[in-house]
Amino acid sequence: MRKDVVIYEPTYIHETAAIGSGTRIGAFCDIGKRVVIGRDCIIQCHVSISNGCRIGDRVFIGPKATLLNDKYPPGEIKPVRVEDDVIIGVAAVILPGVTIGKKAVI
Repeated sequence: MRKDVVIYEPTYIHETAAIGSGTRIGAFCDIGKRVVIGRDCIIQCHVSISNGCRIGDRVFIGPKATLLNDKYPPGEIKPVRVEDDVIIGVAAVILPGVTIGKKAVI
């Protein structure tokens, strides 16, 4: 993890997650295995990002948003992809396998 990343406690970040420079992660977040978060992102509090999801650069994720990689009943794992400059609003739920294109607002 880079020195200029800010993480507010308590937050769980799996040891295999990669976080880009300048990114800020709020309290009570859960960042799963093999998650990649780009540069200069803002992840607000209570956000959950499931295993394998990929977040581009300069992405804003609002409080209580959830990015899923699986559904019920369990099936194929399909991580979410979020491209650069995306805004995801408060309490949004992004379903497995979704790709959110550049500069989208959800």
